[in-house]
Amino acid sequence: MPKEDVVEVPAMGEGLFLHNLFQSNMVLQRDKPVSLWGWAAPGEQVTVTVAGNSGSATAGEDRSWKVTLPAMPASSEPIPVTVKVKDQTLTLENVLVGDVWLLGGQSNREFPLSKVENGNLEIVSANFPKIRILTIPAAAGPVAPKGFARLHEWSDWSNQHFRKGDWDVCSPEIVSDLSAIGYVFARRVHMASGVPIGVVDISRGGTTVETWTPDPVIRQLDTEPVRKLLADWDQKVAAWDPKKDLDNYSEMMADVGALIREAQYQTFLELHKAGDQHIGYTSTYDLKRRWYHPQLKLPAGERIARWALATEYGFGKQLGWKPPVVEEMKVADGSILLSMDVAVNGVDDGGPIEGFSVAGEDRQFHPAKAEHQVTGKDQKNQKVLVLTSPLVPQPVHYRYAWARNPMGNLQVLGNTDIPFATQRSDDWPHGEMVVDGELKKFEGRQLQTALRALDVARMAKGAAALIGTEKP
Repeated sequence: MPKEDVVEVPAMGEGLFLHNLFQSNMVLQRDKPVSLWGWAAPGEQVTVTVAGNSGSATAGEDRSWKVTLPAMPASSEPIPVTVKVKDQTLTLENVLVGDVWLLGGQSNREFPLSKVENGNLEIVSANFPKIRILTIPAAAGPVAPKGFARLHEWSDWSNQHFRKGDWDVCSPEIVSDLSAIGYVFARRVHMASGVPIGVVDISRGGTTVETWTPDPVIRQLDTEPVRKLLADWDQKVAAWDPKKDLDNYSEMMADVGALIREAQYQTFLELHKAGDQHIGYTSTYDLKRRWYHPQLKLPAGERIARWALATEYGFGKQLGWKPPVVEEMKVADGSILLSMDVAVNGVDDGGPIEGFSVAGEDRQFHPAKAEHQVTGKDQKNQKVLVLTSPLVPQPVHYRYAWARNPMGNLQVLGNTDIPFATQRSDDWPHGEMVVDGELKKFEGRQLQTALRALDVARMAKGAAALIGTEKP
């Protein structure tokens, strides 16, 4: 095939045409009204029949039509689906009814099973005929597309074609190119629930969260934060200069991984505290892979599946998923006390709790010792942590797992595999700290140099204290 996209079925065709979201081998969502749509000749009546339930609609001037049928329970046995007009009938085969999960995200969500640690073991074991897979072709642009093609999508990055746009039965021959996280999630949820599972992968590398919501929808959110965000966005778009932005690209590359993880966790907290019963969260920084595309993906899929099984499938008593939450922070006697909503401990039994740092008013963070609060002789409160540092006599704020590849090991007590999330108590801007009594802002290499100097000074103090030569 040529080194370009090779289309097998277009996004929209002539005559009676069903949207490519609906195909043989698909899964329809159980317990919800079932809608199917597509195109036909203007004014033509279209009749859809699913498992004996029928409904009709008339195609509009733009050829579009949509039929909605009653909800159905889960079914592991294939059901018949037909779409008819006067002189044409489309038939879908091997259609199941179960749960359909949408896989959204960036390149780490896209990362295929064939390229991750132990991916080949999962591939040879992927005989799950009740799991169905659909990967949506990549698309980008200011106008929302009406559909997607079924094609062999060319990738310059991988120098190969990827088959996308087709519903497939999960098998070793098919699953290798599927999202590794998505496959493990589907496999675990299906094994525990026994329900047919469909996974639709729409992830796209490099996308920002704003691009996942149509601009008109965002502009309907009439709140002060959204209005401010949109005004700032419109100003940046109007002032964008591609040459100027490229000129300072390196300077903008200071690592902000911790800030991203913090924003994700804070978003979860806000929605969860507001009463969203379907929001979930998990961390993976503790898996100790420093590349931005870590190939240890299987545990991430399992952790997400644990959330789904606990909240959506009735396994809440057997499975935990929610990370420990700080309920109260107190600053007293040269220490910071953190009160948690659950008991916590370092994942290494008997080892130290790692990953915390504290800072005083100078905004210079140093590693902190984290211990459970002592409440009596041989007694400790495992829901309260005490943070201290000899280099910070009067700490005012803490940070946890604040690095690209942090050493944090705090989890819910009891070998739960539920990490404490990346977070901080301060709101100090990235790169600001006090040096020689003056608040300064560092960026890029300047920031790296300043932080390196802080590390060197700390190590020198530690070495001097060790050999007993530190001057008072």
